Amino acid sequence: MHKTDSQLVSEYIVGDDAALEVLVARHLTLTYRFVYKMTGNAQDAEDITQETFIKAWRALKTFDQHKNFTTWLLTIAKRTAIDMLRKKRGLSFADFQDDDGANRLIDMLAADSRSPLAEAEGIEVRAAAENLSDPYREIISLHYDDGLSLEEISMRLEKPANTIKSQHRRALIALRKLLHI
Repeated sequence: MHKTDSQLVSEYIVGDDAALEVLVARHLTLTYRFVYKMTGNAQDAEDITQETFIKAWRALKTFDQHKNFTTWLLTIAKRTAIDMLRKKRGLSFADFQDDDGANRLIDMLAADSRSPLAEAEGIEVRAAAENLSDPYREIISLHYDDGLSLEEISMRLEKPANTIKSQHRRALIALRKLLHI
């Protein structure tokens, strides 16, 4: 049976070290990719990911199990990455300004409308969607990944539009339960 992150945290707190190993294995790749996207450097991403898990391990007993573990972990990763990048690079906001007074950092941030945390949460939603039953997973994928309208999904799957709409609604409810939101 697939245990939730909250169940694993509870088990670790009462002394099951194997639960921590499962949590780390489950979130290691996501955390690394999240940090790598922020840093653009494999070595920095490895160091920050390691530091993130050390900080999470130290704070695990204070984790509010009514919150989402992945969001909590990635918040730690984000703060750790920012702190490490500040120390390592010692860059100030003005360092991104060119001779004309334009700031490349502002332009970069404006061009990337999704924050790394928002992107990571999207990855988490996709991972949770993999746990949905087949018809729900298929509708979520077709709608959100492929960009099809519910009407287009209805035609593609040769099902009544109202059936697709109700299955979409049920899929969203199931996702909310899986994500504890």
